[in-house]
Formats: sequence, C-alpha cells, structure tokens
Amino acid sequence: MQDLLDKDNISIVFQGPVGHRGGDLENNIRKTRQVFPKAEFILSTWQDSDELVFNQFDKVILNRDPGPIYSEPVAGYPNNILRQVVSTAKGLNMASNKYAIKIRTDFSIENDGFIEQWLNYVPAKPETVLFKKPVAILSLGCSDPVRRSLLFHPSDYFYFGLREDLLLYWNVENQVKDNKNLALSINEKILHPLYGMSFGRLAIEQELFCLFLMNKYEKNISFRYRDQFGKELLKLSEDLLLNNFVLLDVFDSGIVAPKRIQKISKLKHHYEQNSVTAVLNGNRAVLRSRYVGALITRYKYLPRQVLLTIYSLVAYFVLIVC
Repeated sequence: MQDLLDKDNISIVFQGPVGHRGGDLENNIRKTRQVFPKAEFILSTWQDSDELVFNQFDKVILNRDPGPIYSEPVAGYPNNILRQVVSTAKGLNMASNKYAIKIRTDFSIENDGFIEQWLNYVPAKPETVLFKKPVAILSLGCSDPVRRSLLFHPSDYFYFGLREDLLLYWNVENQVKDNKNLALSINEKILHPLYGMSFGRLAIEQELFCLFLMNKYEKNISFRYRDQFGKELLKLSEDLLLNNFVLLDVFDSGIVAPKRIQKISKLKHHYEQNSVTAVLNGNRAVLRSRYVGALITRYKYLPRQVLLTIYSLVAYFVLIVC
C-alpha cells in the first residue's frame, strides 16, 4: 500500500533550536534527505540562530522566542509548551505539501517504514477519530497508565500525517497564551500529593491533547489535573488516544531519537504494541484488568510522591522567605 503515498508530496518541519542539547542538525538533515530526497525541508527555529545549516533547507523561519510560560518554582524546569507550539505551527503553516512531518531538530529519519504502518492502520473505533486520518507518533513518550499513572498523554517528539490534521493539533498558540492556570495553587498542591516535585497542573503533552479535544471532541471532558483517575476516564483516555494516533516503536519505525531520549524507553513507561492490541480488541475482562493494573501503579509510588510533595512545599516556602 505504500505506493499510494507520494513521498515527494511530504513537507518535513524540523522544529526547535539549531543546537538542541548538543544535537547534530546538519547530520540529521543529511540522513533524512537520503530517505526523502525530493521532500520539502523546512526549519522553524529562533532568531539569532547559527546560520550554517540554513542552506540545507528549502524554507527557514526565524521565530521570536516566546520563552517559557513559567518555570517550576523548586525544580526550576521551564515549561516550554509555547516554544514548541510556535515553532511547530509556524513551520506547518509554511508547508506546501499534502502530507507533513513534525520532527525535533535533534531527531532524524533513517527509513520510511512508518509510512506503511500509517497507511495500513485501521482504527478499532472510527467513531472516536477526530482527525481526517489518525496521526502517526512515537509510542515512546505515550504514557501507558498501567505502567505510569498519566492519562491523555501522547508523545510529542514526532508527528506524521495529513498536513491539515497536524495543523489542527498544533495551531493553538492563542489558546496556550490565554491559559492562565498552568500551575497549581498551594491548596491544589496539597490536595494532589501524587505530583511530587512538580507544580505543573498538566504535563505539556496532556495540555496539548486536552486543547485538541476541547476543540474537536463534542463532549466536555473534565480533566484539569495530571493525576486525575477513574475507570471511565481511563477508558476514554485510551479510546481517544489509541484511535487518533498510530503508535510507532522508536526502534523499528525509522525514526532515530538521540541517545538520551532512547534511554527513556528502558524506563518502560510507554505503550508497547501488545498493550495497544489488547486495549483496542479488549473485552470487559481486559479493560477491568487494565483498570486494576493502573490503580496499582497509581498508588505504588504514593509514599515517595507524598514525601517529594512535602519536600517541595517546604522548599517553596523557604524560597519565598529568603
């Protein structure tokens, strides 16, 4: 079926900083061009970036860096959702082909095996598909609730599909700017001990997915905290995530992640193919088993997370006083 898609009709958007944490963008472009020699190559990065690689692209977009929305008050980690949204959406808006790839500047593509997987994918519940055609992403970064207690958490490293579908997902700059409740209040932090060190209301991946669902899903989903959980919420999360996205294995998809990202796969937090198949084809017994497994995972690390929450609150008040 792969011949049904013209590889020359793909726009590839490399988004992010030119020197992403030591990544070799020039080498990543070279590898990817060997697979897609006639595709449109777009770089969407920041003003004042190193220009040495600009001539490797068909189009270069120099965005004004919007900076982080906020930084974790204790851990100091920046929330870069707006940076990711701006660089991705600006690149996709400049793309001129029917199909598009969104890929980070520290990633590359070594073969096009993911295209066949995407073409052959048939959603188990087409009534839950909100795109024109499900979008291919890496399973790495898609949190499996039975292994890591997070719902509505698709990966954000790599996206492939119809350009109009990718734009539907990433064109949310104004909505992100208008959201003034990305961080927990102190009272909320106390009431949600599973957050550990974090004060972020939702993970970036959850925030993006929830914005998409708010725009496209006809029913209202009340999901405001990253540690929310329930049997029906678990089912809804998996139905919407696994039918709207084609999950690709990072080691056989042709997508090459930097080594520091590959190491995440060893943590076994993400969906694996047997889990995806079990959920999509599952009966009540399977769904009940996953609920119990997710419940066990949720509370397995509760003591550690409570201690981290207490520590973060004490550290927060110390920082205020000092």
